[in-house]
Amino acid sequence: MPPAAKLPPPKVRLPLVSAELDRLYPDASIALTFGTPLQLAVATILSAQCTDKRVNLVTPALFARFPDAEAFAAGPLEEIAEMVRMTGFFRNKARHIQGFARAVLDWHGGEVPADLDALVKLPGIGRKTANVVLGDAFGIPGITVDTHVGRLARRLGFTRHVDPVKVEFDLMKLAPRPAWTTFSHRVILHGRAVCVARKPACHRCTLYSLCPRRGVVVAAPTTPVLLPLSETERGSKTRRTTEYPRMDPLLDRFVRYCRIDTQADEASATYPSTPGQLDLARLLRDELRAMGYADARMTAFGIVHATIPATVDGVPVVALNSHVDTSPEFSGGGVKPQVIRDYPGGDLVLPADPSRVIRVSESPELAALVGRTIITTDGTTLLGGDDKAGVAVIMEVARLLAADPTIPHGVVKVVFTCDEEIGKGVLHLDPSDLGADVAYTLDGAGTGEVEGETFSADKATITIRGVNIHPALAKGKMTNAVRLAGMFLERLPTRVLAPEVTDGRDGFLHPYHIAGGVPETVIQILLRDFDTGRLADYADLLQAVARQLETEYPEASVGVKVTRQYRNMRDGMAKEPRAVPFALEAVRRAGLEPTEKAIRGGTDGAMLTAKGLPTPNLSAGEHNFHSPLEWVCLEEMAANVRTVVELLKVWAGR
Repeated sequence: MPPAAKLPPPKVRLPLVSAELDRLYPDASIALTFGTPLQLAVATILSAQCTDKRVNLVTPALFARFPDAEAFAAGPLEEIAEMVRMTGFFRNKARHIQGFARAVLDWHGGEVPADLDALVKLPGIGRKTANVVLGDAFGIPGITVDTHVGRLARRLGFTRHVDPVKVEFDLMKLAPRPAWTTFSHRVILHGRAVCVARKPACHRCTLYSLCPRRGVVVAAPTTPVLLPLSETERGSKTRRTTEYPRMDPLLDRFVRYCRIDTQADEASATYPSTPGQLDLARLLRDELRAMGYADARMTAFGIVHATIPATVDGVPVVALNSHVDTSPEFSGGGVKPQVIRDYPGGDLVLPADPSRVIRVSESPELAALVGRTIITTDGTTLLGGDDKAGVAVIMEVARLLAADPTIPHGVVKVVFTCDEEIGKGVLHLDPSDLGADVAYTLDGAGTGEVEGETFSADKATITIRGVNIHPALAKGKMTNAVRLAGMFLERLPTRVLAPEVTDGRDGFLHPYHIAGGVPETVIQILLRDFDTGRLADYADLLQAVARQLETEYPEASVGVKVTRQYRNMRDGMAKEPRAVPFALEAVRRAGLEPTEKAIRGGTDGAMLTAKGLPTPNLSAGEHNFHSPLEWVCLEEMAANVRTVVELLKVWAGR
């Protein structure tokens, strides 16, 4: 990065910087949600060493339980601590919150003072928190100096100090007082989105000509360039929204597939549940035909089939499967993949929503991928790596086999399915359609993993019917199904049998969707366990809770309907005992260390295995799936391509 030219003094530059930040972040405001000054102070205490997003997950229940200073002061400390546990350092934070609340109650009659000197005398309140409360709860301007504001103030040459109070005083001398609060918010957003701590993106910063870049040494990464549309895409309704540098066919494929919205819809009555799945299925069919696989076809249900002819006769037929749909748990429309070459290490701030950060502490596998190519979302959607990473890997294997007939392999059946994410992936696929002896799904994390065991799974639908009447006439007559739904959920175990507190081989009950109103409310609950017999125990537990509520509220009805989803594939592996060992050997041949795992979930392979076709699951390169923090590594996907090619060689006896 070239050195900065001689710049005007800070007092001249700061208004220009402020104007540009106003343009970049016109709607900047505090990310914490609150209703009162006390709630904002509590939320700010919780935000120490924690993201605002996570704080906002905690505070609604916390403020409902403890709505004011009196409630916090009298509340059990352990209960407060338990409610704020997910924000980290929860015991210390609980003590600070209660000490703060008691002081507000004793010294100020339960009302948070609108005065800086009075605020900083309260336990747990420093100048940073005091300025947040003054600026955002009372409308009294204050400069909030967090790590972002301090870092940018030094890089911009507005201060030489590290001490937050001294930084605050320096900025107060330069910025007009009415702008202090919004200036702080905009600097924080810019620090998260562009001027990050370890590798600031100076090459795309519009403050570049105003910044002396004190303490910054960074090389600008490659500028995005045009990636042409494929012939198939030119004739499709799907169009590019963002362009990225071409690296190789695998990256090209994956990025193109991610841009197509294939999010599944559990409420749909069609199969596949969304039209975008058909768009991707047609694209895959056409690309397979273009590779020379003339029998490539798409069924009326959007399932894509193709046959790769053998180069070695008389060996078992192997099928390769991935699903084209993405999870309904977060938006899959308008995906803008972000290609990060030569990943420098450290956390990844997602550009369209800087509050979303892929942190190394939460994705420790990133630490081993420095220098590799990472693909993320922009923070507003899923990426779709689950399972478009698997789709891209299989398509790249198909391309390699078409290009090199010297690779030894038997007949390979390629099949892409729809609606796996809503449990219907093989609803219209029978093993006899494939004619395979063994199959593998490419739908796993990272590299080197071979999964021959899954959860067994059922879904429970709880339908609660109450009695509705106008609220003005409701006494003694209304039975509110929404309230009964809350009671139902409260009676389910939370310290055991919940996804938040289980791992390994523990099963769980997972309420994941609720909808309705006073007359009827419906709750969807997932039942999961490696021991299939325990699913019946979980269903009995739900029935028992339902009967309790009906006894207490005889005018209401609580129905429990349990639907079978899939079963542990472990037992089905006995039909082809070589399936898992051959996959482990292929991983070794690809130069990786194999790991045999059980999936805390399910795949199309679980259902195919139940239908008689042994189908273990292999790594596809997925990370943080079902989340806007989803990411994949290109080199991991390439390693998984090598693994599949080696697997086909193993089955060919070579």
